[in-house]
Amino acid sequence: MTVGAAPPWHAIDADTALARLEVAADVGLSSSEVAKRLVAHGVNVLPEAKQRSALLVFLRQFKSPLISILFVSAALAVVMGHGSDAIVILLVVLFNALVGAWQEGRAERSMAAPGRCWATRRKPRCWWLPAKAGSTSTRCGSRPRARPSCRSTLTTS
Repeated sequence: MTVGAAPPWHAIDADTALARLEVAADVGLSSSEVAKRLVAHGVNVLPEAKQRSALLVFLRQFKSPLISILFVSAALAVVMGHGSDAIVILLVVLFNALVGAWQEGRAERSMAAPGRCWATRRKPRCWWLPAKAGSTSTRCGSRPRARPSCRSTLTTS
């Protein structure tokens, strides 16, 4: 931290954070202030993660030095006349790559699932302002609510 710089957000209390943001906790921001901050700072959303192809995920499984050692072992087995051993080694490497790619794909889907679920519906705390389904904007202290179907997405598949 540089001299004279404000302390980071995680190191300050709520009242100090509200003062730095120039907002009152009991009132919130006016519609005009929300519009002005939206223009100045943009929408508060995380960027979409770049989708990797299944082929690239599969090929990345062969980057490990241990896999390279297994390929060398298979080549040496062929040179020494043990073709069946080489085939077994290559089948194990292929099986490992398939399982690794499958697990990595599942991990990426599960990491993306909460973002899809939370962004689909917003329920405002203020009963007089109806929420729009699929809206990324929030009004009057609204907060995202997950659809019931997303709960199973987070734990399975």
